[in-house]
Amino acid sequence: MRSKNSRQVARPPGHQKNHWGLETGNWRLSRGFTFIELLLSISILSIVMLAVYSAFALGINTYQRFNAVNLNERKVVLGLEKIGDELRQCLDFPDIGFEGNKEKLSFPVAADGQIVKINYSFDSEKNFLYRQEQTQREILKEEEPSEKESLSKEFLSFLCPALNNLSEVSLRTLWKKNGAVLIVTIWVLVILVILGGGLARVVKWVGYLERRLLAVNLAKAAVRWMVLEREKDLTPEYDSIYELQKKRVKELGRGKFVSSIVDEESKININTATQELLANLPGMTPEAAKNIYESKFKPFSLIEEVLLIEGITEEKFSSFKGFITVYGKGKVNINTAPPEVLRSLGLKEDLIEIIERFRRGDDGELATEDDRIFESTGSILNNLQEFTILSVEQSQQIISLLSKNLLTVQSENLRVDIQTEVDNKPNKEFSVVLKPEAEGMRVVRWEEK
Repeated sequence: MRSKNSRQVARPPGHQKNHWGLETGNWRLSRGFTFIELLLSISILSIVMLAVYSAFALGINTYQRFNAVNLNERKVVLGLEKIGDELRQCLDFPDIGFEGNKEKLSFPVAADGQIVKINYSFDSEKNFLYRQEQTQREILKEEEPSEKESLSKEFLSFLCPALNNLSEVSLRTLWKKNGAVLIVTIWVLVILVILGGGLARVVKWVGYLERRLLAVNLAKAAVRWMVLEREKDLTPEYDSIYELQKKRVKELGRGKFVSSIVDEESKININTATQELLANLPGMTPEAAKNIYESKFKPFSLIEEVLLIEGITEEKFSSFKGFITVYGKGKVNINTAPPEVLRSLGLKEDLIEIIERFRRGDDGELATEDDRIFESTGSILNNLQEFTILSVEQSQQIISLLSKNLLTVQSENLRVDIQTEVDNKPNKEFSVVLKPEAEGMRVVRWEEK
């Protein structure tokens, strides 16, 4: 008798019991894997997962090694490029000078408005290249740098140990340890990693170097264009603000430059100016003017050198740095000189206002096509007297400056300010000073801002 909880399971056709009492046919398959089959499946899956994990682990390890080498190679390239940039901006400054051997290199450059000494030294034991900056004030006055002005020390790693470690990994070792299949897998992964990540970084780095090189060539083209323009000048006897300061825009392939000229003859030459002229500069005190006039650092090579003189602070220097120069023979171009420079020459405010109105032309604006121009020093007084009535005192001021040979109408020493663009994006800015010589204009200062 069957219990009431029991129930009979219908067997599909073709399913019979064997002599052990087990059913045959497809009925067994519907109930799942056997224990042995399950163990075999897990074993095979484990072997496959282990192989995949080993391949990925070795691939990632190889990628990290290659990436470490690539990173340190870029550090070396950047370091050498930085040294090259600073060497190109090295100054001929006798108080510091250029020194160097196979383990140490030092030279002066202009940085952040002052003269600094750059020191490079190589530590052969640690494979490190060290860089130090020291201000000229600390060198010349033998002062210990304060905590705020302590010598900054940076390093660039040369031949990182990762480079040596990578060289120890040989194809034969990998072959013996992991087999041919894993080696093929590793190289496939390495190639994919290099193509996917390393190639993008290389392209980016090459693009940066290409854009930088294009910017330098654009700056050289701007300077060359300006020199040719000066050679073809139809009025070489005189120069005006409109002629010099107008924007010059030129597109060359993927690049473009915008340049303008700053007249160094429109400023006071601190190498030739009298103490009285220096004292009339904005922000200048009689004591500071005397210190500059009597300075042992003269002749100055850069205007920033006056910061080494006692009594000249950053605040004072910022007040008059736009009105001084170290180029030229000490004459001031009356066509381009700003009111601050005319005032420093000793001209009174009423006469400066007359000169300004004369130069603006009929439209009352400076640096336009209708500007009036003094075409010679001999015509300065006559031009002003024809323009308006001058008092005896005003005429005497002009005659006094002419007799001291302090006025001119020409601009010989010029600074070219250049802004470059590459692929429609702003790139580097340059400031180049040109000096006339017998064979033509010569670059006396090249500065990358």
